[in-house]
Amino acid sequence: GVMTLMQATPVLMGAKIGTTITGILVSLKNDYFDMAMYLLAFVGVMLGFVKKEKAQIAGNLCCGLGIIFIGLNIMSSDDAFGNALVKEMFTGIFAAIDFPLLLVIVGIIFTALIQSSSAATGIVITMVGTGVLELDLALFIVMGANIGTCVTALLASIGGTTNAKRVALIHFTNNTIGAVFFTVVVWIFREQAVAILQSIFPGTDPMSLQMRVSTFHVIFNVTTTVILLPFVKQLVGFSEPMIRDKKETGPA
Repeated sequence: GVMTLMQATPVLMGAKIGTTITGILVSLKNDYFDMAMYLLAFVGVMLGFVKKEKAQIAGNLCCGLGIIFIGLNIMSSDDAFGNALVKEMFTGIFAAIDFPLLLVIVGIIFTALIQSSSAATGIVITMVGTGVLELDLALFIVMGANIGTCVTALLASIGGTTNAKRVALIHFTNNTIGAVFFTVVVWIFREQAVAILQSIFPGTDPMSLQMRVSTFHVIFNVTTTVILLPFVKQLVGFSEPMIRDKKETGPA
């Protein structure tokens, strides 16, 4: 009851744009950044031992954020995606499912399982940087990840109020509309989309390869928000008849 649906919907759209910072940080990371993440995780663990609740909350935030980047760093090492056998295996898998709809479904399922679009997108960016995944295939997985992340909100709304369920539905509708629109556009103009991203970040170094994916992620979320922001009232109006208010039952 703190926010109305009309207030919550634009906040959700802004949150979508906010998640893109993780992908940018993954693309720009270096040795100093990796050291900072290890330190951040360590500080988070230490704060967890403090008895004050606010310190524990801050510790969980620091530890969680640090561990995400530590995990991505491990996966980008020579022992993970950098390994020749692993790279060959994943290259073969993605070559076998080189179809946009299948790749979108992969993104949906993978993100739904780990319940974090930031982590899922970070993994995709890392795979592109190590040469395991081609850029055009990665774009469709990223779009699927934006639908898969709605599972977290849908699960959170179970047992919640009517408006909580409506917010989850709006979140799902918003992300699905954006993903469907961009899937169709990129599917039709696949080569042109890849060429534009390559022209923005030329080169074959891992950072350039990764920045192409993270830039697309930013463009995808910002464009979807700009397109749908004028239709907040319609999104709210769509959710209300779909999830009706609970009827109050009087005494028998």
